[in-house]
Amino acid sequence: MSESNLKRIVNAFVISWIDYCNSILYGLPTVEHGKIQWVQNIAARLITGSSRRDHITPVLKNLHWLPVKLCITFNILLLTNKILNGQSPSYLTSLVSSYKPVRS
Repeated sequence: MSESNLKRIVNAFVISWIDYCNSILYGLPTVEHGKIQWVQNIAARLITGSSRRDHITPVLKNLHWLPVKLCITFNILLLTNKILNGQSPSYLTSLVSSYKPVRS
């Protein structure tokens, strides 16, 4: 199987599963994040053909993937930014109000 097809399959089934509702995963203990990170590392090694002994950080950078914990934080911050700038659906915008202090 070619690398591009393998990357598409892994993105479709593994990475989309990690990204799906990852805001729920925000408060999980580090042990649980480690399990999900382990799955992402295996997927990255499968795509690139790297060895288990190779350091994973350059592999993730090559694929342009954030580690799981950072990905969760990034997606929450991105959604918050969209809500505050009016680029999200109204049902999300109605849940968040911006803080405006009385005194400057």
